Amino acid sequence: MNTPNVNVKQDATTWIADRAGDDHDFARWLRQVNANACDYSGQPLAELPDWSWRDDYDQGLSPADSFVDALASWVQFDD
Repeated sequence: MNTPNVNVKQDATTWIADRAGDDHDFARWLRQVNANACDYSGQPLAELPDWSWRDDYDQGLSPADSFVDALASWVQFDD
């Protein structure tokens, strides 16, 4: 039985919980960004370069817009 997706999901859940703490709205937002990352790249946020996710959330960016901005920056700066 192959279960790498389970491990990725657990790692993503832990990664999100570590960053969101008790802020359930931010955790929900990060889960959506993580879904966007997985859909686009096949990688969870925990495996991608660092980004100021909290700043984007606090500025009211949508999860999709935040991921697009992060992706553009990573491509521009070859992260």
